[in-house]
Amino acid sequence: MSRTSRIQMAGRRLAAASAALTAMSIAACSDAPSAPQTTVAHDVARPSEVVLQVAAKVKVRIVDTANVQLKEIGWVQFTSSKNDTLYVRDNTAKDLDPAVGLIEVAMAKTQSYKACFSMSQHYRGDHAIGTLFPKCSSLTTGSTQVDLGKVFARQSPQIVFLMKNQFGTLIGGGEVNVAVPAQSWTLTFADNNASYDETPAKGIITYTLGYPNSYTWCEASAPAKHKLLTQKCGNFEATWGAKMTITFTHEQQIF
Repeated sequence: MSRTSRIQMAGRRLAAASAALTAMSIAACSDAPSAPQTTVAHDVARPSEVVLQVAAKVKVRIVDTANVQLKEIGWVQFTSSKNDTLYVRDNTAKDLDPAVGLIEVAMAKTQSYKACFSMSQHYRGDHAIGTLFPKCSSLTTGSTQVDLGKVFARQSPQIVFLMKNQFGTLIGGGEVNVAVPAQSWTLTFADNNASYDETPAKGIITYTLGYPNSYTWCEASAPAKHKLLTQKCGNFEATWGAKMTITFTHEQQIF
C-alpha cells in the first residue's frame, strides 16, 4: 500500500469516530427514551383547601297498617335538602341495619331529610292524598343521628285462580289474563310461570295485583284436553288487602 493510500484511510477512520461522538452527544441531550428522565414535582392541595363531608345516619322503620314492622324485603327512597337521593333495598349494601323492616343509610349532613316507602312483593306505598297510612316521613334537624320514625306499607290486593276438572281435582296447564281496561294494561301468563304465579302447585295461580283498581279477569286458555264449563271472564274491584278467588271448572275431553 502506498503512503498516500495509508493517509487517506486514516483520515476516513478519524472522520467516522468524530461522527459517532457527535451522535452520542446529541442523543444524551435529546428527549428520546434514552435520555435521563427528570422527576416532575406536582402541587398538592394545602390543608386549608380540603373539604370534609360530614355524614349523618338516617333511619326509618317500615310498618303495615296494624303498626307491625314489615317482615319482607322492601324498597325506600331517601332524599335530603342537599339534593342527596338514595333508593335502597332493605338488607343490601347501603342498608346499615341488619333487621328486616328497618333501613338506615349514611347521607351528607344537611338540614332536612325524607324517606318514602316504595314497594315490596306484597305491599305498596299509598299515593292517596290525606291517607291515614302515609308512605313518607320527613324531619328537619341538625343532628347527625336522624330517626324518621315510621312509614306505612299497605297490603296489595291479590287474585287466586283455581283450575279444576268436573270432579273437583286441580289440573295444571291453563292460562289466565288480568287487565286494567282504563289504563290499557293487560297481562297473560300460564300456571307455574314463576315470574307471576306465586303458588308452585298445579292448578292454583296466585297473582299480586299491586295497587287498588278496577280489574278484569279471564281464562285465556283451558288446560289441555279440557273444556271450560263455568264463567270465562269477570270483573274485580280491588281494594287494599282484598283477596279474590276465581274457580274455573272444566270437563275432561276424551278425544
